[in-house]
Amino acid sequence: GPSGAGKGVVLQNLCTRLFTTGGRSCFERIYVFSPTAILDKSTWGPVKDFMERKMDVDLDKEPAFFETFEEDTINRIIKRHSGIVRRQKEAGMTKLYGCLIIVDDFADDAGIVHKQAGSVLNRLFLSGRHHGISTIVSTQKLALIRSPMKVNAAGMLLFKVRSRTERDALEMMVSA
Repeated sequence: GPSGAGKGVVLQNLCTRLFTTGGRSCFERIYVFSPTAILDKSTWGPVKDFMERKMDVDLDKEPAFFETFEEDTINRIIKRHSGIVRRQKEAGMTKLYGCLIIVDDFADDAGIVHKQAGSVLNRLFLSGRHHGISTIVSTQKLALIRSPMKVNAAGMLLFKVRSRTERDALEMMVSA
């Protein structure tokens, strides 16, 4: 959706209002990659407070908000979280730790959301669920997102579209 459509509010609520039946957050860790991850206190401030107060994350020791898209950092997150989930599975646990990675407002950078080969985002959409990792990509234009992400998305939240062409493309993509 376009600026001001409510994407930030939805992202904030997805981070702070999804709980297990036991009252815990659905996620053990949340990571935000956005050019405004630190600057936009109205969107990300409540998420930061939630992580510190409700999830007991020490953000000084374990950073979770990044203003640049750091592929190496995301790869380290994937490796660490995959190891945790693997050990949980080996121990016979059925309730596995969840991790949420949010990539917000990087659609204008072709090297991030439109990268052809070796994209960490494509890998997350193709196999992240096997490692207990949920991924959200927020963008103003769906056309800027690569096919593997669109095809493997479990769901989409759509806001107001700007043109008939975009509406037609959305209809074609989500209909049989």
